[in-house]
Amino acid sequence: MTTEDAPSTAVSVVIPTHLRADMLTAALEAVIAQLRPPAEIIVVSDAPDPATDAAVAAAGTRTSVPVHLVSNSAEPGASGSRNAGARAASSPVLAFLDDDDLWTPQHLAQTLRVLESSAAPLVIAGIEVFNSTSSAPGIQLAPGVTARDAAAKAHGVTGSNIVIRSEAFWSVGGFDPALRHLNDRDFFYRCILSGMTYALSPALTTRYRKHESGQLSGASEGRARGVQAYLTKHRATLTLGDRRKLRYQIAVMRYRASGPSPRRFRWLGSAALNASYAHQVQRLWKSATRSNVLSGQAFDTDATRS
Repeated sequence: MTTEDAPSTAVSVVIPTHLRADMLTAALEAVIAQLRPPAEIIVVSDAPDPATDAAVAAAGTRTSVPVHLVSNSAEPGASGSRNAGARAASSPVLAFLDDDDLWTPQHLAQTLRVLESSAAPLVIAGIEVFNSTSSAPGIQLAPGVTARDAAAKAHGVTGSNIVIRSEAFWSVGGFDPALRHLNDRDFFYRCILSGMTYALSPALTTRYRKHESGQLSGASEGRARGVQAYLTKHRATLTLGDRRKLRYQIAVMRYRASGPSPRRFRWLGSAALNASYAHQVQRLWKSATRSNVLSGQAFDTDATRS
């Protein structure tokens, strides 16, 4: 890409982080390596951490792009930190990257080119899922997703592949700090509900990391409570089938997170009750065995992390 071809729109990159200085360093390196540099990089930390301070300071010595560290003690969590970064940003466009994810060097150039050529204020980039040994395409957002569909299931929108004009971001109130989980789905849903249009940058320029270091998609009571909060918030919009799907996910998470106790049978029963047997017959041709229910094969499961 030549200088003449590069998008001219200024963009602020916002990276929320929580006690993951090693992964944050890799995320910062991915931003520094962009062929289209941002106007600024804003790291928002919701916990005091000398290692995070050092990682941000070190990144600032490796680039001419200003690198800022913002403290977020008022609304801890990814949503509150993203909002705090957006408030501190000086550019008309915001690009979000979680501290455990990466971008390819073409990410900002390609998404900003789509943004500038489209009337849509929101661009969603393609996702590649990777871990320490492999990588594969993730869920990719399709065009024309309706508000009801956006509320009901994962569509490949994460905290790392959103590029949005600042005015549009604040027109829907930013991310919801009350939702510690599924906050990216909630944000996208509210964007579509408001009538906002979106454009796609189909290249897989967002690298979504699967790992075990405090990842929000893990089976835990906290994750289950987060999905329950999302279900409660959007109950009026979700269909009965969608509500069953979320209750199924909650039950499986609680079964996996609980130790040996009679309560485990309660969660197993709830998972079986909310699993779609018609779905199994039509698509899987498997019985609702205990292993199928708890592996997630009895229902489509959420493939996103936040």
